Amino acid sequence: MKIYLLTLLLILNNKNLFSQLFEGKIIYKVEYLNSKTQQKDTKLEEEEGTEEEFFIKNGNYLIKSNGTKNEWKLYLSSTNLIYEKRRNNDTLYTYNAGINKDTILEINSYKSHSKNDTSGLREVVLHCNSGSQYFYYDKKYQMDQSLFSRHKVNNLNSYLRKSNSIPLTMVFETHNITYEKMSRGIEPQKLEYSIFAIPKNLIVKNK
Repeated sequence: MKIYLLTLLLILNNKNLFSQLFEGKIIYKVEYLNSKTQQKDTKLEEEEGTEEEFFIKNGNYLIKSNGTKNEWKLYLSSTNLIYEKRRNNDTLYTYNAGINKDTILEINSYKSHSKNDTSGLREVVLHCNSGSQYFYYDKKYQMDQSLFSRHKVNNLNSYLRKSNSIPLTMVFETHNITYEKMSRGIEPQKLEYSIFAIPKNLIVKNK
């Protein structure tokens, strides 16, 4: 009986450890390519940025970019709004994360993204009217899909229903542009809710 209880305790502890949501920062490298020529779109990369810092805590995330257009983007699950702060501008533009005019035609999931893959990443592929979207993830970096169930922008809610994990690499292919986002640093850390607070000095407007 003692051995059985000890074994059960170990299983429950491991399960609780595995089910913990990721909290912290992920650094992504970003590339924009011309879908036809596969050449870098340097103008778009300058505007949108080539590096992002992604902070997440429960149902909130913050993205800081090194681009010339946007300084940061904030999502709050409580409002289901995305707040977009542009550089050299005191206006905060908001838009509804629940609106997405794109239509998903097919969703597929795989345990690895190629026959010779050694990274251990799993893959979710969404074929849409706009093109194809590829998400690669590791199940140890958990993301609660229930907190993002209304987040339809970039089909995030549909991806999370299949993975329940933070995407470590994303590739969005459209007819004109291919957008690639690849993690190059993962830093688990406790974050204060204050970093997801909207600055009071900004003017909030609908986008």
